[in-house]
Amino acid sequence: MPMVSINKVVPLFCIITACSACIPVSAPDGVIPIPVTEEPQIPVTQTPPISVTTVSQIPVTQAPRTCRELDNMASVFLNNDVTFEDMQFGRVPASDTCTTCDGGRLNYYNSTSSATPATTIKESMGGLTSATCPNMCMCEADGTCWMLSDNTIFGVDFWQYCSDGICGVYTVIIGDSDNEGIITLDGSRIITGNDQAGDFDNNFTPPPVSNRSAYIDVASIG
Repeated sequence: MPMVSINKVVPLFCIITACSACIPVSAPDGVIPIPVTEEPQIPVTQTPPISVTTVSQIPVTQAPRTCRELDNMASVFLNNDVTFEDMQFGRVPASDTCTTCDGGRLNYYNSTSSATPATTIKESMGGLTSATCPNMCMCEADGTCWMLSDNTIFGVDFWQYCSDGICGVYTVIIGDSDNEGIITLDGSRIITGNDQAGDFDNNFTPPPVSNRSAYIDVASIG
């Protein structure tokens, strides 16, 4: 039996700032002088210089796009091309979705009933296999991003859990290798299947998701 090893900056808002290209249409002194044509013996009054400000020189900031926080629900931002599979932990549908951000959606999930991931509790949001998503990228709220350490790993399940009003989405490593799992993009840290396997004294029961040395709390998946 494969070894099953078992909180965010997906902010709940997206802000897009746009600035049109700046087109120089005025002279260096900031004005456009209007040329004057003189005719013989006819006095001419020159038109005062006209100061011109173009709309293209004004930066435009759109209003923030916000996704509300929902009490006692775990939230995670999913790229448009992410589709979860049932990794034997279940695949429950999102309870709500916010689609105001570009490139994906923010899904909300009810908490599972256990802090310890288990295949007997079919309450997970689902997961991704290395076969269908070999380049999966999972980022924490502080901007730390993780990927598979090796594509021999079968995949990663995402276990949502809330306790005392604090919710998270936690990575469960699924594979046959004790020494492979997920690794930070800079290679500074790795979490393996063995880290989530539990020990003999605990009947090899996986540690709860509150164990931050064994799980990461995912904010976005792509």
